[in-house]
Amino acid sequence: MMNADNNIEQRVRTRAKRGQVKTAILQAAALAGIFTLAVAAPNTLKAIPQSTLKLIFGRSRNSRDVAVARLVKEGLLVRDRHHGIRVLRITDDGRRYLDQESRKHQLMRPGRWDKKWRITIFDIGEKHRKTRDALRRELRTAKFYRLQDSVWVYPFPCEELITLLKADLKVGKDILYIVAEELENDRWLREHFNLLFA
Repeated sequence: MMNADNNIEQRVRTRAKRGQVKTAILQAAALAGIFTLAVAAPNTLKAIPQSTLKLIFGRSRNSRDVAVARLVKEGLLVRDRHHGIRVLRITDDGRRYLDQESRKHQLMRPGRWDKKWRITIFDIGEKHRKTRDALRRELRTAKFYRLQDSVWVYPFPCEELITLLKADLKVGKDILYIVAEELENDRWLREHFNLLFA
């Protein structure tokens, strides 16, 4: 029975990881416009968050190829040529998929709180006010609590959502995601999220 439970958990972890890699590859293609898993141009790498790159390039070449083949088959990516180099382009369906994922806000509440705060800080200037307002709307919809105009907090893991918002709003370098062990005088915040007895 123990082995069966372990196998189920392993399968769940594998599916979750596969979903993260799928999203990461699509985000890279969306941010870069065109993307190659063999040689990525330095200027495209700068636009892609490190967490996204780690998910993609932290895997074996074969594993990446399988993931890409699956995305092409699903119609979310298309293979193309650019200056004689084989590249990947995100399709309209791929963009719709990313958009759907970013708006699902599947911030699942775990059985137990790990007593860590997830803090999102952003610095988006007045020139990009519409983008800044859109980000605030998304965070509010996802039930983040606003500590200050550009500082929002949530008690559960939400890195994937933040990564999706970075890609969707094209503000990767302007948003910082922090996991804090402790937040000063946080009783009122724990009360807000119904975590007083967690």
